[in-house]
Amino acid sequence: MNARTWMTTVALLAFGPLGCAAEAKGLPKQVYALYFPHHRTREFDGNLGAWQKSLTAKLSKAKKTYFNYNPDLVDANGRHDLAATVYPYVGMQSDMDPDYQEYQILTARTARIDAFIVDWILPGNYGWEHALRSLSRTAEKYDFKLGIDFIASSHFDWYQSVDRTADTREKKARAIVKSLQYALDNFYTSGAALVVRGHPVIFLFGGAKLDEFKAVRAHTYRVRAGLKQPWFIRRASIGPKRRNMQWQYG
Repeated sequence: MNARTWMTTVALLAFGPLGCAAEAKGLPKQVYALYFPHHRTREFDGNLGAWQKSLTAKLSKAKKTYFNYNPDLVDANGRHDLAATVYPYVGMQSDMDPDYQEYQILTARTARIDAFIVDWILPGNYGWEHALRSLSRTAEKYDFKLGIDFIASSHFDWYQSVDRTADTREKKARAIVKSLQYALDNFYTSGAALVVRGHPVIFLFGGAKLDEFKAVRAHTYRVRAGLKQPWFIRRASIGPKRRNMQWQYG
């Protein structure tokens, strides 16, 4: 497995507007895996996606600040030079490949993972949107659930690349509401949508404590018939405890 894809998160369903914590009380714990859907192969996609990476960490204080990974380079053991901290168990694969998606979903089921939380940001972006639509078709086939990890939450500046009028934090927050509505209209209408007690579940990648996000969470969204307003989840720091020479969380 690719460690960047399989970063397991325990989701506590107690975030959102208008007293959702009380409604979520008593829910059994669910395990969600954060899913990064941007790995590609030349054979399947014609490009390498996130397997390839070249960058300089200019502000880092680490000894090594330059990284250059080229998957076209293969060592004597047949391993590609991948931008991954752990070499994937099944080798270099494309996240767009339905066969690989099937493998990931069935493996997740075996590991008792309840859903994938898939990175997503802006409507119409091929890399994000096509990946989520493709994975949704496979997930629906196996009655597996998907939610979105709305990563623009902590990166307001990204919005000006598609909407130059969003030149204040307040305007960008309103643009985020539009993007979330798009996600509800297009991704939370399928059988693969992550819905808990009638609420679509949306993960906010940072930023959820900002004042601007009070309006984002409190907004009344249009949802399909039979659904309630979305529940929003954000990251929460959980301090570890040391037990039997091991660090444990939760």
